[in-house]
Amino acid sequence: MLEYLAQLGPIAIVCSAIGTCSFAWLAIDANQKINRRKAALDYFTRNIWDEDFIAARKTFVSELKKEGGLKNWANINHIGSPQLTAIDNIFQHYELMAIGIQNRAFDEAVCRQWCRGTLLQ
Repeated sequence: MLEYLAQLGPIAIVCSAIGTCSFAWLAIDANQKINRRKAALDYFTRNIWDEDFIAARKTFVSELKKEGGLKNWANINHIGSPQLTAIDNIFQHYELMAIGIQNRAFDEAVCRQWCRGTLLQ
């Protein structure tokens, strides 16, 4: 009987190690998800208070709604204009957001929810 119980000791240690590793992996995964969401929200929160971003966004949306949309700004004659600079800034914002999602720095669901109005149209 004692020999049988002595054999259970290493099995119990292995089961305990597996359980501990599983718990640690789940905690790390949950922490990464929270950090991705927080990073995305911090990025968006910072932008909604930035006066330059607000002005660029207003320009972007107004140009997007015009007849022909942003195709009007594809002409080389517009280089250096404030409107094209604003449009470029907004595209850089979306590109940075896409890079953040691709590199798992931003949570995709949060980005989709935040930008669903303009981005998904």
